[in-house]
Amino acid sequence: MPRRKDHTREQIKAMALAAGMSILRNQGIAEFSIRNVARHIGYTVGTLYNVFEDFDDLVLQLNGQTMDEMLKVMEKESDIYQLTHAYIDFALQHAPEWSLLFEYKGDNKIRPAWYQKKINALFKLVEQALMPLLGCSSEKAALAAKVFGAGLYGICTLSISGKVSSILEEDPENLARSLVENYLLGLISK
Repeated sequence: MPRRKDHTREQIKAMALAAGMSILRNQGIAEFSIRNVARHIGYTVGTLYNVFEDFDDLVLQLNGQTMDEMLKVMEKESDIYQLTHAYIDFALQHAPEWSLLFEYKGDNKIRPAWYQKKINALFKLVEQALMPLLGCSSEKAALAAKVFGAGLYGICTLSISGKVSSILEEDPENLARSLVENYLLGLISK
């Protein structure tokens, strides 16, 4: 294994994040561990714990990268249908990263401000797409964006697990379109 002085702390962090993402994408969540990341970059687990606070910190950093990628894809869309399609497409094409983002429980520490800011930015995109359609306050649109996000999460989770096709026998895009249309109709009629 390389000696500790072969790379700077920042280089080790970048290497670990790249390795973590590679492990997720190529081997899946089941193989993602700090031990595998360390092995992948040729350093010890102890070295990684000198770079990251703990495993949760490594996961948060990777999830932050995933949210940045999602934001880049989704911010190109302003129409709620296109935004929905972009979200589902991202989740299906990046299933391991998306799953880590939503399935990893961690130790329930308060999320860092930078992390919450990324979450808020994603919801803000949905909120901005809904506001013109609903003609409502940003407070009502913010709640609608969260409810809508929860519905899309369910559709994506079932799709990634393979249960949409085996249980619901429906395409995730059709389910999402129905969610948009029926949820919006319900909100507009109030």
